Amino acid sequence: MVLHYGKPLTVLMTELEEELGHYHWLQLTFTTTLSAKEASGKLKMLATMQPGQLIETATGPRTVAAVDSRDGYKFTLEDGSWVMMRPSGTEPKIRVYAETREGPDATRTLADAGQALALQAMGLDGHG
Repeated sequence: MVLHYGKPLTVLMTELEEELGHYHWLQLTFTTTLSAKEASGKLKMLATMQPGQLIETATGPRTVAAVDSRDGYKFTLEDGSWVMMRPSGTEPKIRVYAETREGPDATRTLADAGQALALQAMGLDGHG
């Protein structure tokens, strides 16, 4: 693209964000008291989430629009934001990813809600 348009990547990214808007992305990784296998097994209950269900966040409930459990548990929300939780295959760790267009604080709030949801699914309720 740099060669084709004759512009530096930073300029191309700025132009793209001006046209489409900016996305804010965050990854959290936390360790659990469960083995990787145990955590993975317990997180499977997240696959039962359905569109229309709510994810509680510090700023209020968010409505799930779509659920994807192909590579972890990804919940797309009505506004296009999303949060995903996936266990490590080898370590007692869970990775949480979140993306919003609202800003870094909203993205952090959504990631924190994803971590709380994962802890709840594993029966750790904030003690992981």
